[in-house]
Amino acid sequence: MKTNIVKILAFAAAAATALSVNAANNAPVADPVGSVSVGYANENFYRGADIGDETLKVGAELHGTVAGVSTFGSVVTNQSIDGGADQYFITAGIASKLFDLDATTGYLHYENVPGEATGELFARLTASKFLNLSGIVYYELDNELWTTELGVSHSIDLDFATVTGSASIGNTEVSSSNDRTYHSVGVDARRELTADVDLVIGVEYVDADDSEDDTVFFTGVQVNF
Repeated sequence: MKTNIVKILAFAAAAATALSVNAANNAPVADPVGSVSVGYANENFYRGADIGDETLKVGAELHGTVAGVSTFGSVVTNQSIDGGADQYFITAGIASKLFDLDATTGYLHYENVPGEATGELFARLTASKFLNLSGIVYYELDNELWTTELGVSHSIDLDFATVTGSASIGNTEVSSSNDRTYHSVGVDARRELTADVDLVIGVEYVDADDSEDDTVFFTGVQVNF
């Protein structure tokens, strides 16, 4: 099954790249949009692995066009409050439409401090017509390791906030001879404080086949521009 998912998403990545480049000459120039955010979580999990307890998360992301191609980038850090590992994520890529699907492909630079840095290529397909269904594949370049994830989410606009429920399942190759399967279920509420500022609060249940399950509570503020 993993092989088929990898092939589908690899094809999507190639198609998204081709469509983005072919559409470059006709694409309208759009002003970049983005956001910055600050948040807190009582636990920090990454692909099912328990990284540590209390964490401060700071991030920024930007979407725009370069030479007519839809592009995106983000920088995120998870800073441990209790003396655990710090994490850094730098992502860049391109986006396009593939039939009725949103297709993205790009590069992820990941650092776990103390620890080594890794570089991964990724490709994602998202179907948002009804439920937000998504599939993503990561390929770690140095050690030739794969990670695959499938997810679903749905948002409901209420008077007091936008509430989103989500669930995901993934498998990551920890080494050439060892892998981990993990899943999560969560819900969050997003309330608009001003036209450009959102408050987010949520909870997520996380479990993996090589560790105990846990519940993560998080909150944060996002400023959009």
